[in-house]
Amino acid sequence: MVKNEKEGILLESGTNEIEVMKFTVMGEFYGINVAKVQEIIMSEKVKPMPHANPAVEGIFKPRDELITVINLAKYLTGNDTLIKEDAKKDFDFCENEYVTHYLEQPYNKRKTLLAVNEYSDLCQERLSVININTLPNTNIEFPIGHPVAYQLYIGHPYIAQKYIPFESYELELIEDKIREFCQIMQSLGAMEITIECLNSSTNDAEKHSDRNLSGDVSYRVVSGSGYSQEQGSRHLIDEISQSVNLHQKFVPKGVPKLPEILVWYPNEPSWQRLYEQRMKGTLLQHEERIETRKNRVLESDELYSIEGEFKSLFIEAKGHWDKKNEEKFAFQENAILSIQVCFASLKELQDTNITQQSNNHVLTDNENEYVEELKICMKESGGISPGERRLLEKIRIKLGISEIRAKELEEEIFPQLTEAELEYLEEYKACLKEDEGISPKERRLLDKLRASLSITEERGKELEQSL
Repeated sequence: MVKNEKEGILLESGTNEIEVMKFTVMGEFYGINVAKVQEIIMSEKVKPMPHANPAVEGIFKPRDELITVINLAKYLTGNDTLIKEDAKKDFDFCENEYVTHYLEQPYNKRKTLLAVNEYSDLCQERLSVININTLPNTNIEFPIGHPVAYQLYIGHPYIAQKYIPFESYELELIEDKIREFCQIMQSLGAMEITIECLNSSTNDAEKHSDRNLSGDVSYRVVSGSGYSQEQGSRHLIDEISQSVNLHQKFVPKGVPKLPEILVWYPNEPSWQRLYEQRMKGTLLQHEERIETRKNRVLESDELYSIEGEFKSLFIEAKGHWDKKNEEKFAFQENAILSIQVCFASLKELQDTNITQQSNNHVLTDNENEYVEELKICMKESGGISPGERRLLEKIRIKLGISEIRAKELEEEIFPQLTEAELEYLEEYKACLKEDEGISPKERRLLDKLRASLSITEERGKELEQSL
């Protein structure tokens, strides 16, 4: 564009200046007064005119006016072969760049993808139209048997390379999310998980699927203003009810932790808060509600635009548009899923884990002999005296047991006790020494002491049995 240094459009009379639109034809620069340019539009499919000048490509009718299309290269030179070759090279280069870097685009620009056998129209705002033969260059992952020409696909919101057939994407996303949530709950020590669709046909038989809309524009119905009624499809709700309703019980094992590879969790703050609450040991029961409307990647206005663009391309390629295609774009009612989770207590899981670790380690004959000597010393004197410790050290060396392993064995048999537990054990041992048994009066006093030391009855029995 050639312009004077002055700002503004130079169309004022008396300036002796013009604004020129510059373009190239077969490598040569040309210019035209912008005052002669009515508008610039994208080219459309042209209908040939019989017996016309060779430079006349044909006509098309974008609105209510017929426009004659002239091949300027042929008109000026009498030959358009070179410009067509250059145009094809440019198009192939642009197509390759677009396809190769397709997944690097922001999600909203690559959300919907349509595979085609050949290009006919590239003026879509919502759809990404890609030749099916170039899709292997994109690293996009499709389900088995896909991609299929003139099949619409939706990109996974958190897995860039994964694309799902349009008609099943809502069901697949919700199932994927539920699977991950249940996996997390199981890893955090869930004993029981129950999943139920709250608004399924069995739970909500009397509920109808009509929704009232008001405003300027509504899905399926477009009007200047007023009030319209939209009927939603319960197809998704019925499918979810059949696929995800379940009740399972588990035997938790190991220390609660998060699974390593998670897709939804980093994007779900409520799940992260749930994890923190669970790891504090205070949570034993939880209900999570998951709604399909919160996982939709296409809102009603987008759906309406996508249907229009898809319909235009589909009819041009296939020549028809049937009710089956229409039903794919039916608005789906919101499905509400309730997931009830019951957890084992953290203390039980930790105790079970310690027991399992102990049981999983098989002692050698020498280790068993050393353990027996430890138990004899504790049983006879209620502890290990310096003299006994010196003799045990000689036995340890003779049996070939390292100092670290000997300490581990002793800690497994006689775990570290709190000051309160040690005090209770001392009094219990004193009663045993005096009377070779515990009298009813001593038992009453010992129970009173145990309670004052905040030791549970169950823990008291464990301490007594250890002797």
